[in-house]
Amino acid sequence: MNQEAPKPDARRFTEAAPVSGTVVYVEAIVERCEYRRAKRYSFSPFAKIGPKYMRLRVLVRTDEGWTLAGKIGKALENVSVPDVRVGDRIQVEPIMLSRAEFTREQRAKGIYTPNTLCRTLRGKVVRARA
Repeated sequence: MNQEAPKPDARRFTEAAPVSGTVVYVEAIVERCEYRRAKRYSFSPFAKIGPKYMRLRVLVRTDEGWTLAGKIGKALENVSVPDVRVGDRIQVEPIMLSRAEFTREQRAKGIYTPNTLCRTLRGKVVRARA
């Protein structure tokens, strides 16, 4: 069966619109902030010397059927990362989707990302767990 994955409306690639859906995947990740050293180039000017940040990589199955991929939170400590789990409903602030599709697997699964470099999703948990 070669079924095509659901796609978002074409207007979502040109206009910012809110997104709501259910979290279907959560993974805790650690990122290190990269920045250029100011006036001191004793070693590589692009060295990863910034602080480490704790974040969550999530997949959100939208109410329209397609999947939104992004990152939630940016905290120096693990306890400050938002408590988001699989099954939570979230409301994402208005975003515009990126036309870039990085892999054939993402295109086949219908996974889309926000049109920002950091891929950060901002919003709130609509329904809290019991």
